[in-house]
Amino acid sequence: MSSDYNKYCGCHERYGVVLKEKFSNQYRCSPCLPSNKHTYPPSPPEKDIWVLTGNNMSPGDFLGSKNNISVEFRTNDIIRMIIESGGNINIINSLNVGNNIILPKTVTESPPKGVIYIRKTNGNVETIESFIHNYGTHNVFVGESSGNFELLGTDNISMGYMALYMLDQGSGNVALGSNSLWSNTTGSNNIAVGYQAGQLIESNSDNICIDNDGSATGDGVIRIGNSNHTSCFVQGIHGVTPSGTTQNVIIDENGQLGIGGGGGSGWSLTGNAISSGDFLGTINDQDLVIKTGSTPTTRMTVKSDGNVEIQNELTVDDNVTLNNGLDVTGNATVSGTTTLANTLNVTGKATLNNGLDVTSGDVDIDNNLTVDGLLFADGGIDVTGGIPMYNNKEDVVIG
Repeated sequence: MSSDYNKYCGCHERYGVVLKEKFSNQYRCSPCLPSNKHTYPPSPPEKDIWVLTGNNMSPGDFLGSKNNISVEFRTNDIIRMIIESGGNINIINSLNVGNNIILPKTVTESPPKGVIYIRKTNGNVETIESFIHNYGTHNVFVGESSGNFELLGTDNISMGYMALYMLDQGSGNVALGSNSLWSNTTGSNNIAVGYQAGQLIESNSDNICIDNDGSATGDGVIRIGNSNHTSCFVQGIHGVTPSGTTQNVIIDENGQLGIGGGGGSGWSLTGNAISSGDFLGTINDQDLVIKTGSTPTTRMTVKSDGNVEIQNELTVDDNVTLNNGLDVTGNATVSGTTTLANTLNVTGKATLNNGLDVTSGDVDIDNNLTVDGLLFADGGIDVTGGIPMYNNKEDVVIG
């Protein structure tokens, strides 16, 4: 088309009319002057312009700019899309896709290719953050800053803000939830579900964390819930009688589940079949406390130093043999023989339904002493109350 085309009204293209007049800084033919009320005929034949009814294209034809200016697309005289001079396309409103969106494999360039980003604005600072990508081998990352573009691990899946953000060589991890497994670098086969689930895991593997922060130590651990959970209901357990051999379930002070009874690691209410080395007690420097009652009250304490404290009366139906002294704050009643290697000290009344043998030490009773059998004391006998009379003086032997 002639470079002088903008000088013409276009009638010379339609009818070959001759240039005659100049009007409003443009050359127009006489029929087109406003005073002639000329009506334009149909559009001119298609040449190198874009017509409203479509164009027949030739190789090399294009719609766009040849200089460093972006191309705007408008409807209702409002910008809807911009093809920037640098090649980016900005869509002002929604993008509705009736078919597939095909992205290349995510590769590291600057910026990486094959990534869907989201735009963020913080004050006057605008940034873009990765949102969907599949960097690495068989990996899928969905969520703002989920995963990264330096990892070597494979077969990982994450969904959520910064999920698996620090991942390096770990493989086979599944993270669902914001910040889930975000500090894991080399751990593999971990599953985390929930906000910040498994966030403490760094290099451990084979853990399952459901709404739990996890731990920086330990492999193969299942953790469910956190300190905000006060009850647990599992459908399919309540009211169901299992078949086969059963074992009791126990929970320690840290919330760890275990089984007890029938040779398990806990003490069953119906008794245990124990092995050599099994015992009831503590393995740290704490007392073993035994309580009873609807409001549990301490009845006996085995101290960590080995001493035994009994808070109420002690009744023994058979013999009592102590390798050291006996100190009773209340009354002492023993049906069998009492043998002490050291002192007998009873604050209350001592009733021994059989003999008393103190091989070394004294007998000190603050109240009455009743002994039905032989009373033998290697040391002295101090009884605040009375000692019953014996028909045979040999019944009382004082060393």
